Amino acid sequence: MGSQAAGTPNSLAALGIKAGADGTLSITDESKLRDTFTANPTAVQNLFGAADGVATQLTTFVDRYSSFSGIIVGSQSSITSQISFLNDRISRMQANLAKKQAALEQQLATQEAMLNQLAQQQTQIQNFMARTA
Repeated sequence: MGSQAAGTPNSLAALGIKAGADGTLSITDESKLRDTFTANPTAVQNLFGAADGVATQLTTFVDRYSSFSGIIVGSQSSITSQISFLNDRISRMQANLAKKQAALEQQLATQEAMLNQLAQQQTQIQNFMARTA
């Protein structure tokens, strides 16, 4: 870290701490950590707690994601808006489908009534023809 004096630990690696690819920290050299902490506890404290220290930087990093106006909240808000938009769109489409269904059902009823009338007319014509023959 930039605020550390020359000759003092300026990184986690200098303390014998390694950051894994998944973000987990592990002690790789316990004696280096113990010796540094014993010899200069203030330097170790500064490495973590200074304005540009590990803890401060980590807090800043996490706050970017978790604060009220952070990335996670923004993403959640965006997703919530998309869900709301899609739900409204689904509702409009369902209403349109219901109208279309009602129109088709009315058309079917009209055509069935027409077929019934034609069947009655056919019967009447057949009866008329049978009487005249």
